[in-house]
Amino acid sequence: MHKRLVLLLVSVLLLVTFPVMAHEGETPTVEVADQNILDGTVTVGRVYSEGVGFMVIHADADGAPGPVVGFRWVPHGWVDDVNIRIDPALVTRVLYAMLHTDDNVIGTYEFGTVDGADAPIIIDGSPVSPAFNVQMISSFPQQSASTGTFTADFIVTDAPAWLVIHADENGSFGGVLGQTLVEPGNTADVAVALSGNVAGQVWPMLHVDTGEAGVYEFGTVEGADVPIMTGNRIAATPISIQPIIWANPQVILSSDGQPAPEAPTFLAKAVLSETAGWLVIHSDNNGTPGPAAGYVAVTEGTNRQVSVPLDPALITPILWPMLHVDTGEVGVYEFGTVEGADAPATVNGNIVMRAVLVSPAIITSEEVGVVLETQPNELYIPLVLSDTAGWLVIHSSVDGAPNAVIGQVQILRGVNIGVKVTIDPALLPGEAEPYQAFPMLHYDTGEEGVYEFGTVAGVDLPIALNGRVITKPTQTGIPQ
Repeated sequence: MHKRLVLLLVSVLLLVTFPVMAHEGETPTVEVADQNILDGTVTVGRVYSEGVGFMVIHADADGAPGPVVGFRWVPHGWVDDVNIRIDPALVTRVLYAMLHTDDNVIGTYEFGTVDGADAPIIIDGSPVSPAFNVQMISSFPQQSASTGTFTADFIVTDAPAWLVIHADENGSFGGVLGQTLVEPGNTADVAVALSGNVAGQVWPMLHVDTGEAGVYEFGTVEGADVPIMTGNRIAATPISIQPIIWANPQVILSSDGQPAPEAPTFLAKAVLSETAGWLVIHSDNNGTPGPAAGYVAVTEGTNRQVSVPLDPALITPILWPMLHVDTGEVGVYEFGTVEGADAPATVNGNIVMRAVLVSPAIITSEEVGVVLETQPNELYIPLVLSDTAGWLVIHSSVDGAPNAVIGQVQILRGVNIGVKVTIDPALLPGEAEPYQAFPMLHYDTGEEGVYEFGTVAGVDLPIALNGRVITKPTQTGIPQ
């Protein structure tokens, strides 16, 4: 079921006030590459912070960092692949990834609101803020099949480009349903008229305009108006045009010894409903939906950023958001108390629901069926959820149980996607074949950013949930 879970997977501020100078030791570092923004996040490839801090994404303001587009707290030390939620309305063609300190209320970004707090890190008179280029499609599920029009909330390009809507073909993009030309910059509410077989989901995609200007020629003129790519990723994303729930893994349930949230809520990025209804969050009951832990009304059409208060006693490690119709007394949730009322919504006979992981956990490649090419002596873990900044520690396996530590990497509080861990070659088995290892979650409770488990008593201990250490076996690559 974890495989199903994962697959169904923001003020202008002046930057010269109260700078924080770098200290001795490793130099604060930010490494970021050009990228396509398709899921509302940017990824900063590598960060080194001398203390706890914030990775802040700024929009461009006449060639310098301007408004804050998004931010995320980072621990001391090196962290890879920092994924940061951004405000699409503020995204510019060039963004800046700026490192700030966290020196007042830890975990709360206060720069610009509290004098002297959380200022940019300054090296040689300048903030640590490399620029990077982006292309972006920001769209939500929508009932375009009935209206004959697809609308993208925001499009960002660095040159004139085509927003092309492709049909779905066996889970990938197929024929063209419509296209429109988009000017450089951030453009809101880009509408595309559709024709042809519009069903299930569509694929908005950005294409360059490289042939005759203003004439869409992809597929008719060789080499013209090809899809935009950054690295090896095409700027395209699937968008549902039928009822659906968009909800990502999120940390709601706390690990043992950590305080529980005072007002736990479940967040759905979007809910598309054909009628007025309910987003109901069901507890897990042995791999199937159980009792309702919370619910909230939704309207016909696209509902964005839907927050559902939860009953703490009914939160399970996996929750089941489910779409229900409102068919009894309007505005009163009656499913289970009034026969036939407020039943689950269905599409093609299937209930509109999904399983979402909401507790500290590790998801391995075997569980999601993803094979990723990695460097020698590197282990890839697709998803790590933690309710605290800490460590993903790789233990060797002896007799099918965790043994010695062969590698570790820092992780962030919350969702960590695509975590890569370098394994110490000296600690690998001699055989040139895959071998078993145990990824495990550990706290960072001693010296920040220094892994001390086993060398300093009582620090950086394993993280447990309901009395069980969070670990599971996985197969590594082939040692070199």
